Amino acid sequence: MRLRFALLACALAVAPGAQTQASSPACAAAAAYSDAHRGRAVLILKDGRPVCEAYGPGTGADDAHPLYSGTKTMAGAMAVLAAQDGLLDLDEPVSATLAEWRDGTDRQKVTIRHLLTLSSGIDSVVGRPPDYAQAVELRPVAAPGTRFAYGPAPFQIFGEVMRRKLAARGVQADPAEWLIQRLLTPAGIRVGQWRLTPDGNPLLPQGLSLTARDWARFGEWVRRDGTIDGKPLLAPQKLAAFHQPSPAFPGYGLT
Repeated sequence: MRLRFALLACALAVAPGAQTQASSPACAAAAAYSDAHRGRAVLILKDGRPVCEAYGPGTGADDAHPLYSGTKTMAGAMAVLAAQDGLLDLDEPVSATLAEWRDGTDRQKVTIRHLLTLSSGIDSVVGRPPDYAQAVELRPVAAPGTRFAYGPAPFQIFGEVMRRKLAARGVQADPAEWLIQRLLTPAGIRVGQWRLTPDGNPLLPQGLSLTARDWARFGEWVRRDGTIDGKPLLAPQKLAAFHQPSPAFPGYGLT
């Protein structure tokens, strides 16, 4: 996870002409900055409590906003929760689930951790995510673990891994629905929308929309080591994997 996630979890930019309830000069300055950069909403928490919240004309606390690449963080949450539930091991090869990857090439060496730290060697075009079937056909252009490459394809591959693992266990096979049931609903986080790929699968790199408050609530779950409102939804030692970078790039953890 990137170091700046804490800021992303607490704030979305503010819309032009924002109507701000500024609780301090610092809040007013933050809202003015966001106003100048054509955002939609700003919400800042301190010790879990809101200290600044503002929305632009036509936008309110109940409006969900596209998270775009912030959605990638949900794949990391999905992975550590699945690991705790015994669905997977972060260091298992992807080929343990995707039989078509047992081909004696470098992709047979790719692990789930490689996928989610973006060090799998699989390249993709930013902003143009493949569907699950297309993503599974991709091959590494570098040895796994040696090169960081930002892009959507590894998340779509992970989505297919999760889909097959869930189906094999006989539970909800939609990865996004599984995460909603396993984490988001118990944490009191409402999903505004989760867009799908043309083949009907959830878009894991960029498809989620949340309200500013729900996005901040997810940030609180991370900040509190997997606990929200006193409810432990993930063991702290499992969440620690969220923050572990790969040797390929120390500035990026498990999404």
